[in-house]
Amino acid sequence: MLYSAFILGLISSLHCIGMCGPIAMMLPVDRQNEAKRVTQIITYHLGRLTAYATIGLIFGLLGRGFFSGWSTAENVNFYWCRNDNCGFNSRESFCEV
Repeated sequence: MLYSAFILGLISSLHCIGMCGPIAMMLPVDRQNEAKRVTQIITYHLGRLTAYATIGLIFGLLGRGFFSGWSTAENVNFYWCRNDNCGFNSRESFCEV
């Protein structure tokens, strides 16, 4: 599994070089003042990491809600009840709607 992760990391770095590299090279960075240049680059990377972490948090919470909110039995029960498959008289006893 570690080998697969390493290979996937190498392959995805090509995406970063091709797409993110030109964007990073076009950043308006002050090349005369070293301290200002470093501050601008750090600010760029912190903003990028914060955005990726926020997007990951949002999708992680969504996934957690979808997959751990209901058990499998509750999902099957919900599916059957919503599609009127519970039978003619068993709706009150089987489907708690």
